[in-house]
Amino acid sequence: NQVLEANACIPETFTTTFSTSSVAGFDTLVQLSVTGLPAGAEATFTPNPVAPGNDAVLSIVFPFGQAEGTFDYTVLAQAGTQVDSINLKATVVDSDFSAFALESPLNGASGVLQTPVLRWNGVPAADGYEIQVATSPSFEAGTLVTNVTNGTVDTLKMSTILEKGTVYFWRVRPINDCGTATWSETFLFGTLIESCSVFAANDLPKNISASSTPTIESVISVPTGGVVSDVNVKQVRGNHQFLSDLEVTLIAPSGATVQLFKNKCPGFNGSFNMGFDDSAISSFSCPPPNNGSTAKPTQLLSSLNGITSGGNWTLRVKDNNISSGGQLTGFEIELCSSASLNPPFIVNNNPLVVNSGTNAAITSSLLLADDSDNVPADLTYTLVTLPVNGHLERSWSGPMKAGDQFTQADLDNDQIRYFDYGFANADAFRFVVTDPDGGFVTSVYNVQVNGLSADDPRTANSFQLSPNPTSDVIRLQFSNPLGADTRALMFNSTGQLIRTWI
Repeated sequence: NQVLEANACIPETFTTTFSTSSVAGFDTLVQLSVTGLPAGAEATFTPNPVAPGNDAVLSIVFPFGQAEGTFDYTVLAQAGTQVDSINLKATVVDSDFSAFALESPLNGASGVLQTPVLRWNGVPAADGYEIQVATSPSFEAGTLVTNVTNGTVDTLKMSTILEKGTVYFWRVRPINDCGTATWSETFLFGTLIESCSVFAANDLPKNISASSTPTIESVISVPTGGVVSDVNVKQVRGNHQFLSDLEVTLIAPSGATVQLFKNKCPGFNGSFNMGFDDSAISSFSCPPPNNGSTAKPTQLLSSLNGITSGGNWTLRVKDNNISSGGQLTGFEIELCSSASLNPPFIVNNNPLVVNSGTNAAITSSLLLADDSDNVPADLTYTLVTLPVNGHLERSWSGPMKAGDQFTQADLDNDQIRYFDYGFANADAFRFVVTDPDGGFVTSVYNVQVNGLSADDPRTANSFQLSPNPTSDVIRLQFSNPLGADTRALMFNSTGQLIRTWI
């Protein structure tokens, strides 16, 4: 007999379908059984016995703690005195991802670096991971910043430099031989917000003599400032007859030094105009840039983070060989400090109470965010997760999706409504409120649903839907006229919304 193979993905019940056939009118019921299962495994056939020409489904439930591995088993079919069998092979694959969870950045974290490290708890059942980072919780293609499909460890160092003062959303799902698990809960974080200023030297140009090995310095005096969170050299401009003679260093007011470059581009004779940033995509290239483009410095400028910005910032240019000279004509630095903003804050977060099967507006007395720096129209709510026993609508425009947005002004004007599907179950959705300055706050909004009593007049409006099921025309008839605030929604058997009536 042919050996058929399949994966049994535990802890889910393993199922496979067997087809029977009838030859020459044979109609004796077929009794099915199975042998060779691991100890503790339980098998059932539905139906059993089965009439020839029909299908039967084999379900195998494996015991808790079943080890991974491959085993052979046999399915026997007996109809009267006739007996047949089929040999099969199953590989047990552990797909228990119930303990999987995201770890850091924590959900709702702020001040996250532009190249963060994402971490989650690795689970033994995973062979790899898919990771997505996006500017919207919809994770649509146009919003994706990172989309890794073959991660092998439980961390991801972001290679993409994220925008400052921006909210990002991320999720991960494990994969193994059984396929991909469902996505994790969506986490969000906000990148650091900085106040940056550019300072230019006013003591240039300065000559670099060819008759000796001079060291020249250009000094920028910065007034008293805050704690530095980022330093970038926006411009080093000049010319030299032999660039590789030069060693260029930035000296902070504290005396700490960072070498920008040394012994670069042997044989180059000409002008240069470049900047230096740890986050630059490329390293120093030859010939050197002459268009103001940015390169990575030899040493990290981030080593200067944490010092006070006030004082003298010095660019030191040392010529290490005699017989070639040039000139330093430009020097600019950018100093950033973490900004102290007034982010949005939640004033009201009171649950909406709605009767089962009806709808109601979420008013500002129920959900209200405020911000001392912005007006209500500037405070944007983004739906991170959706309610499951109903849906939200903005201005009667149809069900909203994850990633859809509305403003505090919409809430103030009663434009956001919750429509309950009639299951009489509580509901909730997650959201984040952002302002134009990069501030944000995230929370959960709850909906309480009251079941309708049998004598409630709203239950008197019954309906008829016919034919049902159908693949073509359908007739929907109500016993009473619909109210002005009534919505009727039609779903197919898979739960997909296919029609809405106002």
